[in-house]
Amino acid sequence: MEHVALFSGMGGFIKATDSLGFNTCWANEIDEACCDVLRLNFPNTKVSQSPIEEICKEDLKNLPDEIDLLTAGFPCQSFSVAGGATGFEDDRGKLFFEISRIISQMKSPPKVVLLENVPNIKIFDQGAWLKVILNEMRFAGYWVKESHAAILSAAKVAGSPQIRERLFIVCCHKNNFKSNPFNFSAIQPNRLSNVFDIIDRTSQKENDYYLPDDSKYFSMISDIAGEERSKKLFQIRRTVARACADGVCPTLTANMGDGGHNVPFVFDNFGLRRLTENECMKLQGFEPKSFIWPPNTRKKVKLKMIGNAINVHLVKKIVKEIKTQLLNCEIEDDRRKYYKMALPA
Repeated sequence: MEHVALFSGMGGFIKATDSLGFNTCWANEIDEACCDVLRLNFPNTKVSQSPIEEICKEDLKNLPDEIDLLTAGFPCQSFSVAGGATGFEDDRGKLFFEISRIISQMKSPPKVVLLENVPNIKIFDQGAWLKVILNEMRFAGYWVKESHAAILSAAKVAGSPQIRERLFIVCCHKNNFKSNPFNFSAIQPNRLSNVFDIIDRTSQKENDYYLPDDSKYFSMISDIAGEERSKKLFQIRRTVARACADGVCPTLTANMGDGGHNVPFVFDNFGLRRLTENECMKLQGFEPKSFIWPPNTRKKVKLKMIGNAINVHLVKKIVKEIKTQLLNCEIEDDRRKYYKMALPA
């Protein structure tokens, strides 16, 4: 099965789909550091660094005749509350429309499209942004309606101790389906794991991970920690220290790379420190031992990529259901391909 990844980041969608037997034949990402990561970790994938607005039919000519799945975690900044909720008025928000344009340039449209973004798309203005997205995908030839757009939690569905919610939209092309039978409720949730199954508090890290005892942030966190320090993570949000719920981690964000307002801290056996890059990777479903960083990649660059990534375990559960409900159920019916599980849209 062939997979194309748009807005690929550090390769979360590729990692998930490859583990389920897909071949990621082509990926696009504009960030140079991310492209270096993609080429190192997915050497069999053709990586394009062209701005997505400039991709044309010539760039796609070597793709297979049939693409089973296209994934796209399009830029979220303009749709998030933190980003000002400018939506499609922002140039970054307008990049969503490049997805349908690229599909129109392919030899044939991908059978299934999986979109990902922030939950606010479904919530804002009574779902006005979601309606735009659904209509655009319908114009591109896909069966999709609001029931095919679900807000899923990595904690509740994938069992990740990171509290991370994202909106996922599954679209089925009319060339291959009578309707869109995809059902998110078929995804079986995993049991929630504890963040301290991932975080190692027994080995000392490099000095730059630790807050000095005379730091104001050390004092702020220590003042609220009390006897709960062994059960919780902590974070600085703007100018306030907050304790997380027992055994869970707050949503990791890209601005961790710049210090940010959402850096998780933990008391280990040696002091108060921020989470390491490897710990953050594990919280996003990446296995550090099998992941290659380009030489001399700075910690802040790694944290930005990790914070921007999707949770691999969550995506894997969704794609597994796409494979089971849709792509493994193909039959011939007259002159067109239909699917056994097709229901009225």
